[in-house]
Amino acid sequence: MPVRLKVRGITASECRKKADSFLKEHQRFSSIPVDIEKIAELDLGLDIVPVPGLRIDDQTVSWLASNLESIWVDAEVYERWEVRYRFSLAHEIAHIILHEDIYRSIELNSTKEWKDFIFQANAYDYWCMERQANQMAGFLLVPPGELVPRFRAVAARAKKSGLDLATCPDVAVDYVAAELSADFNVSHQAMVIRIREDRLL
Repeated sequence: MPVRLKVRGITASECRKKADSFLKEHQRFSSIPVDIEKIAELDLGLDIVPVPGLRIDDQTVSWLASNLESIWVDAEVYERWEVRYRFSLAHEIAHIILHEDIYRSIELNSTKEWKDFIFQANAYDYWCMERQANQMAGFLLVPPGELVPRFRAVAARAKKSGLDLATCPDVAVDYVAAELSADFNVSHQAMVIRIREDRLL
């Protein structure tokens, strides 16, 4: 029988507050783009372990050890795919912020143990954990307080060039996301999600 996980419900508002509080605690690395790697290594003392073939062989980009002391990440992503690597670190740090008690209650010290955990866990509970971690990662890398003024500036320039955000929302979100994703050093998709989450259009 699948193992139930004690995943607490968390609203987007709570997630924002937790992310904001976390970034204030690590303010020296929180200028844009947030230096999530330095937060992980220097402030949290996490060991980042590149693993060849993790993404292809084990169908994951990263996982967090249950002692909350190391993040295992696909070596190719680590070396060549910066925005995906940064999001993976933010995602695992989000698990520390949101799910520390769950992680400490299980044994995750190898990729095999991580895979066993995935297969044994209740699917809905695990989905909730991942969804929460993804949302928190977005807030960590694209803080609302930094996104809003930058969005308004880009939107104003877009309007001057003839792009009406109100009448062309899909085109507008792509246009703005393309410019802002470079500022925050995140993927275009991650920026689109953040813009829509904050209902900025």
